[in-house]
Amino acid sequence: MAATLHTDRWMEIALFWFHPDTLEEQTREVIDRLKPLWETIDGDQGLVFDISGMRYDCVTEWTGNPGQTLPLPPQGPFAEWLDKSYENVKQLFEMLRHKAADAGLSNFKIAVMGMGVGDVEDHDGTIYQFACPFFSRHREIFANIIGLPPHIDLTAKMNADDYPYAAQPGGATQDQTFGPLFAKQFGSFCRYFNLDGYVLRDGAVTTMVYRRWSHYGGHLPGGQNTSRIWTDKVIEMINGMKNAAPATKIIGYSSAASSVGEWRVGAFDIERCVAESALDAWIDQSWAGAWQDFWSWDHLGWTFQLANILSRRAFIEAGNRKRKGRPPCRHYVLTDIWCGWEPWDTIHNVPQKLRWGIWAFHHAAVRTPDGLVTPDGTYIAWVSARAGDLVSDDDVTFLRTELDAAVASAAAMDDVHGPSMTLNRSLLDWLSENHEEWNASEWVDDHTAWLMKWGVPCLSATRGEWLDKVETEGLIAQAPGHVGAVEQAERERRLDTGEPVVMTGRADLIDPAHLHRAGVRAEGELAPRRFYKAWTDETQTTLVPRVKISLDVTQPVAADEDVTVGCMAESGPLLVRKGQTAWWQPGDWHDPGMPLLKICQVGSYHPIRQCAAWMQDMAKAAGFIHIDPLDEPHTAAIHAWHSGGKLHILLGNLETGNTGDARLPRHVKLFVPATIGGGTALRDIASDEMVEPDGQDGSFVSYSLVIPPEGSRVLKES
Repeated sequence: MAATLHTDRWMEIALFWFHPDTLEEQTREVIDRLKPLWETIDGDQGLVFDISGMRYDCVTEWTGNPGQTLPLPPQGPFAEWLDKSYENVKQLFEMLRHKAADAGLSNFKIAVMGMGVGDVEDHDGTIYQFACPFFSRHREIFANIIGLPPHIDLTAKMNADDYPYAAQPGGATQDQTFGPLFAKQFGSFCRYFNLDGYVLRDGAVTTMVYRRWSHYGGHLPGGQNTSRIWTDKVIEMINGMKNAAPATKIIGYSSAASSVGEWRVGAFDIERCVAESALDAWIDQSWAGAWQDFWSWDHLGWTFQLANILSRRAFIEAGNRKRKGRPPCRHYVLTDIWCGWEPWDTIHNVPQKLRWGIWAFHHAAVRTPDGLVTPDGTYIAWVSARAGDLVSDDDVTFLRTELDAAVASAAAMDDVHGPSMTLNRSLLDWLSENHEEWNASEWVDDHTAWLMKWGVPCLSATRGEWLDKVETEGLIAQAPGHVGAVEQAERERRLDTGEPVVMTGRADLIDPAHLHRAGVRAEGELAPRRFYKAWTDETQTTLVPRVKISLDVTQPVAADEDVTVGCMAESGPLLVRKGQTAWWQPGDWHDPGMPLLKICQVGSYHPIRQCAAWMQDMAKAAGFIHIDPLDEPHTAAIHAWHSGGKLHILLGNLETGNTGDARLPRHVKLFVPATIGGGTALRDIASDEMVEPDGQDGSFVSYSLVIPPEGSRVLKES
């Protein structure tokens, strides 16, 4: 079949799935099974190998001798490869290349992955139990994160050793840092394997992994612009890798949590890295099904990953616009079907949530001065499982159907509806340079993810400095302060037009003129970090359900008499609205190192639900797509776009745990402006069921929609 989709598609597989004595049959099986997922695309058709327990060891331990035994953990699933060599792996790679060529896959590529971690062991050793030889030699350059394996500190200096590295046979020298040594090793390793790509996986470039917590803790130390120091080291390593192996694609990998936090807590500035390094691609670690529906790490779940993809792509896009002399860094979203090591199984346990993720993540759009941009490819993890399974023909059919349809729709996007998450780079720069230790409630991706749970249809992001060149349907604005004159004027103009705007963040960091539009002003001393008692109105008579809200250090505000207060705490108003403008001081994680959404993390969901309800009301007043506000336990994700001239609606019943119960159906009343396509029936593209409009209500056409338990729907204008 001729390639038709302009996208890349990479898939993870483990070396231990293959048996050394049946490689001929198994390589043929892999190519035949996966070919349908590659044959419709004209970009990279990639297979990414775990050849040493996901660790760096396959590179760091390489001596340049093809007969060298692989550095494998003696425990676990690699038993059949323990006496095999690098040469045996190279033979496997060559077999796959020949089979792919015979199958007509002209862009077939092979990559290897490596995590920047040390010894890995779960509490009882049933999943992970292996030691890292490099870690054993150089514990001095590994940093610790609570509850996670130690990871390499790129800023730390090594002790000398006498290991016969391929690129440095005399061993590491005293005070050498890891990046330059690894880059030289990487060059030798890639040349031997003729490697097409390398994935810098978990902890390889980010100090923050899986939560808003790093080896620095929940805040950076302050006074030294730590993110500049760390990011310089990442850039040095990546550029060294590219110089050592120019033909090998270097692919980065996110921390899984907030991209704002990745910089402000994890010290890694992806925008700078893209602008100044030879990074070829970046994977958003969007394992939403694994995190939310197996491990119950809900703050890494479905809506949080969509918000992370939006914010991270906005950083990547800005970095690409500053890049000189290199192709743009490509951006991939991850489709998690199951794990090559762990026991979760998203594709079979919650397939409709996975379907929602495929459609939502591939349509995550960034509004730029040159139009919409969406993800450049997909990273499918994994196609092999520890028990010996390979994705079935039925699995492949499901993935190909949904991925191809979603990618084609995203490529033809004409417009995306709903408010845009708006990043404020100027503020983040100012914080990094002056107060890197502050928590300024700048986590706009997390805040947006919360609002999506109550139906706010945010499917786009943009940047404050682009606002004079893009059109939006409302803004979820990251603390709009410390901006230049042009941006300041454009934000004022938008407030004058009545476009819905919700400003989030600590009030003292928001421009006073903008804050005034919401009817509040910063007043008084900063309130300390703790749980605060809260009310739904200023009379302090109506208690919020679950009445304590977790706040970090907060700037109190005073509200004008003519504003509506949505939530009031002992420290002052937390949510206020005046007309089409609102200000929200979100609650913060009580424990940012905890990956669970226990109620003790935020205290109350009421302000989030109330803010979402206000956004629906403001969208209605502005003539934009909206829904009837949802009650607190009745969460639902709603997103909308135009593709090929047709309106599309994506619905998801996603929640697991405290924020809702997806095992019950959801009922949504949707209102579509007649001017953008409302009035015709919507067709469910999976079932062909037709959803007729209820009728016209003023300038809107309404639809009564049902989302099945743990279900998703893609509706298209007929």
